Amino acid sequence: MNYYIDLGTWIGNSLINFMNQGPDPDRWQIICFEPQEQYYKELWTLSAQYPKYRISILPCVTIDRNGVADFYVDACGGEGSTTLLNKFTNFVDYKTPLSLPCIDFSAWLKQLKRPGDYVAIRMNIEGGEYIILDKMMTDDTLKLIDQIRIDWHDQKFSDINQAVGYRKIAKRFYEEVKRLDITCFENDGLFIMPERL
Repeated sequence: MNYYIDLGTWIGNSLINFMNQGPDPDRWQIICFEPQEQYYKELWTLSAQYPKYRISILPCVTIDRNGVADFYVDACGGEGSTTLLNKFTNFVDYKTPLSLPCIDFSAWLKQLKRPGDYVAIRMNIEGGEYIILDKMMTDDTLKLIDQIRIDWHDQKFSDINQAVGYRKIAKRFYEEVKRLDITCFENDGLFIMPERL
């Protein structure tokens, strides 16, 4: 099976971009993670507009553990919502966090991927990428990814030590990506559809 896994799907723009690239719906399973209720309801509506694709929408936070996580909502559109403290961009409400179900993405991916599967990940989770990728490098599950498109958010944190720590994780990530020969891009955009798929 080929998997397109979208962490932080929000209103579905990245999902639409992927489907508009024309991947064979018989060979791809699409999995979206979006913890904000108002957006995953929109995603269900969107998925109905693309009935030939197998789309799963998981309403939970992706992080480094299973259970419940504090989720701080961006009060101005939800785009900058995060699980991390000290984010100074957007209008993140740190006074009234939501307690939302969360999954250990590294462990989840390890259970999902089988030999011969292809995994393409799009990750835009407002700082949570550092937590997940650090865990994946520790767990040795980064090797399960074939292609990743990632948005970095270290510049959005006011604590300089926190931002520097995130940059160190990103540097280590790029070293591992190179070693493991994982196709990697920064920022949203199109995925490369491998010829073998």
